[in-house]
Amino acid sequence: MRDINRRGLLGAGLGAAAAIGLAGCGTSGSSGDGGSGRGGKGDAGTGGNGSGNGSPKNKVRLIGDGSTADTGKQPHQPEAPVPLEPGQKPPQFVIFSWDGAGEVGNGLFPRFLELAKEHDAAMTFFLSGLYLLPESKKSLYRPP
Repeated sequence: MRDINRRGLLGAGLGAAAAIGLAGCGTSGSSGDGGSGRGGKGDAGTGGNGSGNGSPKNKVRLIGDGSTADTGKQPHQPEAPVPLEPGQKPPQFVIFSWDGAGEVGNGLFPRFLELAKEHDAAMTFFLSGLYLLPESKKSLYRPP
């Protein structure tokens, strides 16, 4: 009997993975009749204007965070950045992060709001869903 070595085992594994991948790309359905990938003729639709172009009336416009809820221009946003000239120093900024834009009674959130106001700093707040749980339900949360 032939010895099984690492190279042979790796080759067999890659071959099996390729075969499974190709089998998953097959076009025959469960009935085995093959097909072009198009569904059969369906029932006629009702209503509509009969144009049949299928394009939506309103175009969806993403606003940058994945949301489609365009609420117009946001207040207090900085101007769009402009490219730096050769030799020009980039703007300096400091980023620090903490989780918890919710007020939990320890005074940190109002303190940082006041500091930001004093120093003309911009802040983005992140709020975990845990802060939205009522105190009586917090023990039900099971982290991943």
